[in-house]
Amino acid sequence: MISSRCRMATSGFAFRPLKKPLGLPRTRARIIQDFVRANASTTDNSEIRRADVVWGYEGSEIPAQDWPSHFPCGCGSRQSPINIDLSSVQYSENLDPLKLNYSITPHYIINDGHGIRVHYQPGSTISGANLENPYELVQLHFHWGSGKGFGSEHTINGKAGEAELHLVHWNHIKYNSVQEAMDAPDGLAVLGIIMVENTRRANFSTRKLIKHFPYIRKIGEKYPCSGTIYLNEMIPNLSKFYTYDGSLTTPPLNEAVKWIVLGKPLYVSSNEMEIFRSLQHIHGNNFINNYRPLQPKNGRTVNNNFELEAEPILR
Repeated sequence: MISSRCRMATSGFAFRPLKKPLGLPRTRARIIQDFVRANASTTDNSEIRRADVVWGYEGSEIPAQDWPSHFPCGCGSRQSPINIDLSSVQYSENLDPLKLNYSITPHYIINDGHGIRVHYQPGSTISGANLENPYELVQLHFHWGSGKGFGSEHTINGKAGEAELHLVHWNHIKYNSVQEAMDAPDGLAVLGIIMVENTRRANFSTRKLIKHFPYIRKIGEKYPCSGTIYLNEMIPNLSKFYTYDGSLTTPPLNEAVKWIVLGKPLYVSSNEMEIFRSLQHIHGNNFINNYRPLQPKNGRTVNNNFELEAEPILR
């Protein structure tokens, strides 16, 4: 248990709730506010505004299969996630090597009622792959399942991992705000990493971060972070990846994402997966099996930058 002050510090990493708004420059404050509202629709329709609150996963008033009825973007032709069918993947020599420049200190953690997000201050970037310029990291979050063999949002040849890590970036060079970027086909870039439960091969890299998730109880509270989290330890080999054009996998489902899905999984321990699965009992049903079902590919091209022969798939 933690004290009423919600303070926790272990292994050099700590968080605490904010007593007043973060002192960000005005333009950057708007960027953060945009992503705090990332699940909100831009329409004024009151029914859709209500949907922003009650959408969710198993047991929710608006479960995943009903999202397109309430969020019009979900009816589009480039929705995510998808199954990456290796028989139709096209090799592209135009994909540049991935380069990551990430801060070792997260800014804050927030429980938005649908998941737990870890936000970063401006300055961390991703470049390469199918991106025309660097994109700036805003937040990361996870999706996971209640058992073995399911939980990742993307699948490869029909095979799923037990979870998936998403690092969400925006095109800060081309657009003035995240909200503006969310309305553009090249506005966002998400690095997706399929996670496979295999204690023998795990490096336990997520545990230092996710062990705090049970204590992020107050919805909408920002818990500032101190200490270090090395994201590079959570990211396997960058040299092999797939790319395609898609959407957010949560409402409002904007078709604004340049997806980059790594070809190698992140192996995590059973203990780490148990932390994820325990969150249902603390935060509710949105914190289990919180992955969107696969969406139609609709003729989209999936590119990769490596030869597929004898390439192991996930396991």
